[in-house]
Amino acid sequence: MINLQKLRHLSCICAYCGKVMPINERTNDHIIPRSANGKTEANNIVICCQECNGLKGSTLINDFLEKYPEKAECFYNYLNMIDYQTGNSEYSDAVSEVLSESLRMAYKRKKRREKKLRKKQKKATNTITLKQEDIQDIEYSFKLSGQKFYINELQAKILDYYLKHPNFSDYKTFAENLGIGKTRFIREICCINNLTGVFKIKKMSENGIVLNDFICDNIQNKIIKTSEKPNCQSFLPSIDEKSEILILGSMPGVKSLEEQQYYAHPQNRFWKLMGLFCNVENLHDLNYQKKLQNLLKNQIALWDVIQSCNRDGSLDSNIQNEVPNNLPDLLKQFPNIKIICLNGNKAYTAFKKYFPDLLEKYNCYKLPSTSPANAKYKLDDLYNEWNKAINLSKTSD
Repeated sequence: MINLQKLRHLSCICAYCGKVMPINERTNDHIIPRSANGKTEANNIVICCQECNGLKGSTLINDFLEKYPEKAECFYNYLNMIDYQTGNSEYSDAVSEVLSESLRMAYKRKKRREKKLRKKQKKATNTITLKQEDIQDIEYSFKLSGQKFYINELQAKILDYYLKHPNFSDYKTFAENLGIGKTRFIREICCINNLTGVFKIKKMSENGIVLNDFICDNIQNKIIKTSEKPNCQSFLPSIDEKSEILILGSMPGVKSLEEQQYYAHPQNRFWKLMGLFCNVENLHDLNYQKKLQNLLKNQIALWDVIQSCNRDGSLDSNIQNEVPNNLPDLLKQFPNIKIICLNGNKAYTAFKKYFPDLLEKYNCYKLPSTSPANAKYKLDDLYNEWNKAINLSKTSD
């Protein structure tokens, strides 16, 4: 087997870049770096220039050649050159064994990095979840005094259950159903109790450990839920400085909320209708971003009247606790809007309720809904009605 001194003498070119080097510029590079317990032996050494040596540093050879693939050809040419000069393949065979070991080490390092990343992501997810749970935005009030108090989502689940089942006492089973431990459940009960005083403990030991279950003290006659956390949130508007027509819906349906896209239900006629106005026959078949781009190209913007609400299913008639979007600010920001199209009865009634001054300031049109629930209007009927508003904008140009 070749020794280090002879290897240094035979290596007239850099193992990584192929540069010709005088003997005083030749440096030893460890294939498996010393920081990874690589040995200073000929089978773990290649001769390279100072620049490549510094570039590789303590990186494993596999990672280095993967990052700089142009150096891989030079590396294998270097091994062939040494074999040619020595007249045998002992050196390249020995280096191949080291390369195999380096590959195994690289694989283990990669797995460790992935494990650390998964732990970091899991920790971040748990932190975000806890922060969302801790937001105290669900409102209750005392029936007699009318005084309000606010609790978080998990506490609301607990309180709601006891409001419906005041005699329920098996808190251990309930905690399991909620996916939390008994200690966490007791802590949340104590938080609720600090506000309400409705829970009592049947028996407690001297050191404060709960021995038996909770009971409620006339809870249904004391507390009432006055608001729920919204389960529907509208999207950001699709609009730009050239937009002249603003189409407002009420609140996206279940399918749209799942897809996070306006009018995502396959039976909603909206995109087919817009295809007629935009002269794009297959608009409804395009991807979502291209749909929005085509509307903006035709000066058509999208948004909803309602910003958040509670609703079971997709019907507008089920909307409760609605909060409107800030339409006045949007219209100030985009002053080219001339016409407002209100898609359906609910969009119109909510708009009229919250923004009566805008009805007088803008050309507002109450238009038949494109929803599949509005089955009495065919696509041609919708086009004839909507054309009155859309064409007015085009003729005014």
